[in-house]
Amino acid sequence: MDRSRTVIIVVAIAAVAAISIAAIVTFGNHSTGTSTSSSTNHTTVASPTTAAPTTVPAETFTSQVVPFVGTWSTHGIGITINSTGAGTGGWRTYNFCSNSPPPCDSETSNNIIDGGAATFTIQSVSPSTVAHATSSSNEPTTFPSGEIDLSLISNDELVVTSPSTRVNVTLCGPSAPTVCFGA
Repeated sequence: MDRSRTVIIVVAIAAVAAISIAAIVTFGNHSTGTSTSSSTNHTTVASPTTAAPTTVPAETFTSQVVPFVGTWSTHGIGITINSTGAGTGGWRTYNFCSNSPPPCDSETSNNIIDGGAATFTIQSVSPSTVAHATSSSNEPTTFPSGEIDLSLISNDELVVTSPSTRVNVTLCGPSAPTVCFGA
């Protein structure tokens, strides 16, 4: 390979690395427990069902998802979002399977197994504090099914909202104040 191609490749790799580092520094990295989000901006956006679909390059989408990546929880419920935008959730139903139909919590060796479960996939992020996703939940009164919005708010908190059912769940990131986690 000639020297000019080598220089171009090295510059391109350095640019990608710089953009990735800037995204982590700007938006925080929940997997390490750091966050720089301190504003109280809560942006209202059009429902994903009415917004025109857009296609963005994979690397742009990945950098937009960075602020949402990690574990978010509060008393009795938690979700995890990975770098591809895929997420899972689990929560207590507070109904045991011994006397309630599914979804229900079970108990094994004095450990309570959550009965509530959801999966979701972030499909777009706009602006950087609101993600739009599609969810499937076995208990939609606790965690919504269908189209959902994930909104980053101040104090390292994430609000999951269903535009159609108005179900609203506030979850806490690792840097959230203790009061966020409930009792």
